[in-house]
Amino acid sequence: MKSKLLSRATLRRPFVVTVTTVAAVTATACGGTLVDESTVQDPILESKACPAERPTGGGCSLAAGTKCTYGDCGGVPTTTATCLADGSWEFVEMSCNPPPPLEACPAEEPVSGSHCFVDPAETCGYRDCNGVPSVTAKCKGYVWEVAEMSCNPPPPESCPPSAPAEGAPCDVEPTETCEYGDCYGVATITAVCNEQKTWEVAEMSCNPPPPEP
Repeated sequence: MKSKLLSRATLRRPFVVTVTTVAAVTATACGGTLVDESTVQDPILESKACPAERPTGGGCSLAAGTKCTYGDCGGVPTTTATCLADGSWEFVEMSCNPPPPLEACPAEEPVSGSHCFVDPAETCGYRDCNGVPSVTAKCKGYVWEVAEMSCNPPPPESCPPSAPAEGAPCDVEPTETCEYGDCYGVATITAVCNEQKTWEVAEMSCNPPPPEP
């Protein structure tokens, strides 16, 4: 009797499943199919990032309790979507009425694509280039759009509208002579920008012309 029982135990060997990271291993036992669940991807682990757009319903594949925010009201989200344990979404909505006051241009140059709450009609300028900003930033859809242009040397100045003072700084081509005043069609003041970038000014008096014959 004892040897018979040992013989039956030998025939019914324990069921063994081999774990692999390539595919699930299946085996038939007692007329059914056993699937190694360790190789099946968990839907909760499949996606750990919030959807880019606000979900409209359907299932949630994030870990239970995960909160995703959407919309913007002066830096505050208007929608909070929470992934529940049963795989569904729970939404909390808030209105943006009235919206917070718009902000002024930041003192520091913003990063393109970062959040903003500035009047979209306003252009913020940074990095002076001969009196003109070489970087401009506009807030569109609560996101900064930053544009940058090259800063080339400015063209030489032209003659000033009024006669400059002797020794004053200048940035006019040395070959150009600036004339001012009029004495019967002749200039009474001439100014030249020398190599030291300062004005050399010469002035003459305007005596009456001789009488006509």
